[in-house]
Amino acid sequence: MALKKRDKLQIYADILVAIYHELRRIKEAKLTRVQYKVGVPFDRFKGYVEELRVLGFVENQGTLKLTEKGFEFLEEYSRLLELLNRREETFGSLTLEERST
Repeated sequence: MALKKRDKLQIYADILVAIYHELRRIKEAKLTRVQYKVGVPFDRFKGYVEELRVLGFVENQGTLKLTEKGFEFLEEYSRLLELLNRREETFGSLTLEERST
């Protein structure tokens, strides 16, 4: 069974969630441990982490830390997923055009 391809937004969220869980579990989030949980090659993972750092979502000083902006992103992303799940429960997988007819 083929894995569903993730877009960049989903990968960003997966990285931030993995950091969050590592910080709660063992109080530090090491690069290689988070990379393993996210499941992307290390060279690409480092690029994603650098992009998240430039966006102000993480700090990378040997270990990864979420910034306030990173926590806010996770909260908003969670709300968006809830909204999408409610839509799916209400309308199924119909597109907007299909519902209009």
